[in-house]
Amino acid sequence: MNNKKIIALRESGFVKRGHNCRIVGSEYNNAEHQWQCLALLYKLHPDPSRNLIWALTFHDVAERYFGDMPASVNWLRPELKKAQTQAERTANEALEVTFETSTIEEQWVHAIDRLELLLWVEDQLAFGNQHIANLATTVRQWFRDSWDQIPKPVQDFFSTYEWQRTSEIELP
Repeated sequence: MNNKKIIALRESGFVKRGHNCRIVGSEYNNAEHQWQCLALLYKLHPDPSRNLIWALTFHDVAERYFGDMPASVNWLRPELKKAQTQAERTANEALEVTFETSTIEEQWVHAIDRLELLLWVEDQLAFGNQHIANLATTVRQWFRDSWDQIPKPVQDFFSTYEWQRTSEIELP
């Protein structure tokens, strides 16, 4: 791999997420998102394959070139979603971050990606950020609509999750 590819992979972490709504507190970027996704996968998946781990790690790398397209654009303009998917595929191939994954592994990637978004949204709501309330509703609806394609450990977490901050003086 050449140095430009390595640098581009690193730069993908700087892409701002949630840029189409007001955010309370620190910036939300792909590096934070990807780390959070991996932490969730580590705790929820009983035995992830190497390809699943890498696919989840690099699932948003192409945003380095195209930005984080709001999901609403994809819903309102399906033709843009198709073009985006092709452009991202081309970028991922150029950066050598394409991984053979099964249908079930792809379900894991999508479910963990949405779960991390939901947890970020819940944090924003806990800060009192009502600008994000519509996104919370949309993400919860995605879980309801996609329930049959969501791996059971993610379903279980989603079904029992209530926002809370863990104690600084007591280990979980």
